[in-house]
Amino acid sequence: MSQTYPYGPTITSLNAILQPGFLQRLFVDSLKPLLVYRDIADKEIFPGRIGQTITMTRIGLLTPNVNRLNPATNNTLDNGMSVQNAQQEQYLASIGQYPQNAGMVNLADNEVYIADLIAKNTENLAWAIATTINRVAQNNLFSAYMGGNTRITAAGTTVTTISVDDVRGFMTVLVNGVVTAVSSSNPLNITINNVANTVTGFTIDGTNTSTAINIGRPYSGSTSGGALVGDEGGISGTLTIGTAATVVVAQAVIGLYAPQIVRPNAKTTTLALATTDLLSFDALLTARDVLVNNGIPKKDGWYHCFLGSSSMSQLYRDERFDLLTRGRGTGDKDWEDGVIDKVLGIKFHETTEVYQQSISSTGVTVQRPILCGGGTLIEEQFDPGLDAIRSMADLNAIGTLARVDTTQEEAAGAYMYLRKPLDALGENINQAANWMGGYAVPSDSTSTPNTIRTANNAYFKRSVILETA
Repeated sequence: MSQTYPYGPTITSLNAILQPGFLQRLFVDSLKPLLVYRDIADKEIFPGRIGQTITMTRIGLLTPNVNRLNPATNNTLDNGMSVQNAQQEQYLASIGQYPQNAGMVNLADNEVYIADLIAKNTENLAWAIATTINRVAQNNLFSAYMGGNTRITAAGTTVTTISVDDVRGFMTVLVNGVVTAVSSSNPLNITINNVANTVTGFTIDGTNTSTAINIGRPYSGSTSGGALVGDEGGISGTLTIGTAATVVVAQAVIGLYAPQIVRPNAKTTTLALATTDLLSFDALLTARDVLVNNGIPKKDGWYHCFLGSSSMSQLYRDERFDLLTRGRGTGDKDWEDGVIDKVLGIKFHETTEVYQQSISSTGVTVQRPILCGGGTLIEEQFDPGLDAIRSMADLNAIGTLARVDTTQEEAAGAYMYLRKPLDALGENINQAANWMGGYAVPSDSTSTPNTIRTANNAYFKRSVILETA
């Protein structure tokens, strides 16, 4: 939609800043998000095309042999040894396009103003794309590590179908390392209020009522073979269980292979959190123990904790945390770098892009700091597509293409495109940006007590969510 001014047509969204004689043409820096989640991802080139989903394979560890070689059988070419093949597991990787359009700018105006507007659009496009990349990373990370932990939303007596707040983590199971939809022949072991049961099927509600939403919109996509499309938060639905059970609202439903979520004061569900369940030094130690016990490596020498300012303030007020850091001023180099204690090996990163959730029935705003180790995320990059677009722009001379630079590292696969005027009067230019990429969350189901004695059963082991008030 456009509106005509003496110097030419403009889109409605620019009318307020283009009104001559009313507004001073001065651009002031706007607020910007603090972006962190992409930093934890390892980078790899995606070998497929946009829209494809590729199955990646990861090789697990060999089970250590603790049996002595029998001299009586040491008389063959294999010295009497049995062949042991390492277990394999698979995860899915895909990429998509995430465009951002700043709209038309009309050149028939003051040149200084036009230059300012184009520069501001360029900066805004860079931040918008950087925030998109950060949120896609966050959404994939939390979707995996919140899966398999939910609660009953409707009571029932001797029922075989239960209503739950979030079906993520209950829709697939690994069969010989292959991601497979749950069924009667491929059930998923669970507990309902600490009583063992199984899941043999699921359905997604037509209207999503899950409270486990992220900053973005709740899930509104579809499923294909048990795989989620466009997941940005909790997905309410029903689970078909193998053994009839009597259930009560708010009871915990936890999958056998669910990642461990740390909550203060032994709370078992998100709904059980009270305003006094704050982030503490003990909770942080528990989360670190989970990573260490699973043999999770550090990234760049640290475990990385991403959290909001509210959570960081709670930690500052914790007595044990205060005792640990006493005598170290804010001018200390480690404080400047976000390294609170080198013994714990944890580096803290404050962000405005936190995964929050408001529980109206309890008045609690749930905070979700997350502690991450190495290999938590893999960023799938698609530079070949960017190279082709650049070559075409140079060949036809119809536009200028540049990579998007932000305060973070250069965003591979992201670019800003300034299209030259195509209209008859040569007045209207267009600025847009795009990112071609995606994130995969690898599993570690083959790391079990057989290979790492302190490991747990979780499919996803490399991060731990701390749910607090």
